[in-house]
Amino acid sequence: KEHFRTNITGVANATNSSSTLTQNATNIFTKGENWTAAFRINDGTSSSDWVNASINISNTIPENPNTTIFPQRPLDNEGINCTTSYIDTNNDAGIVTLIFYNNSVEHFRTNSSAAGNNTIASYRLLFNNTNIFTTGENWTCAARATDNNDTYTSWVNSSVFIYSSQGLTTGGKKEPGKGSSSSSGFTEKTTLQSIQLSAKGLTYQFNQLAPGLNKIELQDKLLSIESLNIFSSILMNNVEIKIEESDKLPEKYKNIKELSNSYKYIDVGTSNLLESLISEREFVFKLSRSIVSNKEVSLYVHEGNWVKLNTEKLKEEGNFVYYKSTSPHLSLFAIRIYKEETQKTSTISNLAETIVNTSREQLTIKEKAVFSSITILLLILLISFVIALIKSRKFRKIIFYFILLLLIASLIYSFINYNINNPDLTKDFTKKEIISYSILTISLLFFILLYLLFDIRKFFDIRNLKPKVKNLKNSKKTKERKKRISRKKKFQKNKKTKERRNALKLISKQRLKAKSSIYK
Repeated sequence: KEHFRTNITGVANATNSSSTLTQNATNIFTKGENWTAAFRINDGTSSSDWVNASINISNTIPENPNTTIFPQRPLDNEGINCTTSYIDTNNDAGIVTLIFYNNSVEHFRTNSSAAGNNTIASYRLLFNNTNIFTTGENWTCAARATDNNDTYTSWVNSSVFIYSSQGLTTGGKKEPGKGSSSSSGFTEKTTLQSIQLSAKGLTYQFNQLAPGLNKIELQDKLLSIESLNIFSSILMNNVEIKIEESDKLPEKYKNIKELSNSYKYIDVGTSNLLESLISEREFVFKLSRSIVSNKEVSLYVHEGNWVKLNTEKLKEEGNFVYYKSTSPHLSLFAIRIYKEETQKTSTISNLAETIVNTSREQLTIKEKAVFSSITILLLILLISFVIALIKSRKFRKIIFYFILLLLIASLIYSFINYNINNPDLTKDFTKKEIISYSILTISLLFFILLYLLFDIRKFFDIRNLKPKVKNLKNSKKTKERKKRISRKKKFQKNKKTKERRNALKLISKQRLKAKSSIYK
């Protein structure tokens, strides 16, 4: 059956000519049809024979342009619905396969029939004993289609996270690898009294906060913070958690230096929350994809100075990028967006600032250690003065050796407990370190004091403490040397005695001679 004909005029010699039928409402091509193109040439005098070319219309693979899960923020007490579009230009009937995954593990699959082109295929997982949805789980629906059970489209996926129906979990016990779950007979449940909205954030008031994981979902979607996860060790009553977010540093923190490249400041205040019994504090926050493109994101907490927390990128969904960070306590936080180069160049200045701020804050602690050292040193001076008054040299030596033994013990203790080679300026002094620091200072001063006051050489009596000669050869030489010295001394002594005697004899003779001359 003829569908269309056309004439092409003014064709030069050795020229190719063509005509195209574009698919539209007039030119409809159906799978299995045979189309033939016939042509002949006329030069104004005669025509050539007809020449034909034929082709069969093949099947067109259907399309699956999108897959969507509704609702986009499903709660843990409702089901999820997966919907996909079936597009087939041949208007063939087809089959759509839908698979539901719970945290990457296949949970359920089904096939849905599509009557023809532009058909919506969907399936809903109802909330029941088989389909249990837990807060924090990631559910994915994957869909593909076929119109002949031979050639399939690619898989197209959509994912959502399950949210708490109460805005927080009910204090379930935490199991490794399973997040939060409730146990049988678990009667201590978190009960929310009220949620108060303010211009800058939210205030959550709880009648009680149960042991286990409590996930607080923030109701104000304009905030960057999505949720705050708190793992409590015990049941806490009348707990209040206030979360405020602002572009600038809050007025009450005016004495704190602002963090460079900060995007948001988050002030988390609590009442009746025992921080020492909270083992986990995890923030999940979202930022617009446009402002974090090719940039680094970190959460900081203020601990006298700004401290960077480990921040993990969770996912990219829609126009937002989601992050997770864990903090050692609840306080003032800041979200910082920066380029990696800026971070590297500012490392030295940040380190210097950290050292200066930490040194200022710990000055009073070090002063206390120095004052303690001075007080003990004065006591030692008094004791040393008393020792100096003791006349008994033996008793003084006993006291000295006892104090010297204490000195050595204190030096060993100080060097073990106080790492003098690697001082950490970024942490506070502990009581143990203060004691070690004091003992080390006192020991050194005490040693110098004793040396100056008592002349240690006398106490050790160096002449009497000469080491005994162990070498036998050296011992013999020493004895011989002593004998020679002894003989020499004896000889000299005898010589002097003999000379003295001779002198006396000579004097006696002279006296006798003088007397005899007088008598004559």
